[in-house]
Amino acid sequence: MALTPDDIAQKAFTPRFRGIDPVEVREFLLLAAAQIADLHDQITQQKEQIGEQEKELALAADDKKSFDDVLDVFKQKIDTLTAQLGEARQQQANRDEEFKRVQQLLEEVQRERDKVKGELDRAQTSLSEAGVFKQKID
Repeated sequence: MALTPDDIAQKAFTPRFRGIDPVEVREFLLLAAAQIADLHDQITQQKEQIGEQEKELALAADDKKSFDDVLDVFKQKIDTLTAQLGEARQQQANRDEEFKRVQQLLEEVQRERDKVKGELDRAQTSLSEAGVFKQKID
């Protein structure tokens, strides 16, 4: 059987001859009952605070889980983007290399064109000279 503040406050003792002063006993028991009632109130308040803190802790744990999930998604996105960036850089390097190769081919074609043009000019000059020479002969 648990002792309550009311049990203490309302406890009646049998008076005995030459016993203790019943008024003092009553005052002491009332004081003890009041203090125990205060302690019970404090315990109840602390239990409520603990309950609220446990709820807040559970919410914080849920928030942490949500943040961890979001962080994982961002990490995956970063990994994906990093891989895509690597691929894009490789493609750019390949394009740059292809561009250089095309430029070299273009330069070779231009040199060949200039060479053929020079030969054509010389051939035309020779033909012109031959035509002039032929006219002189005729």
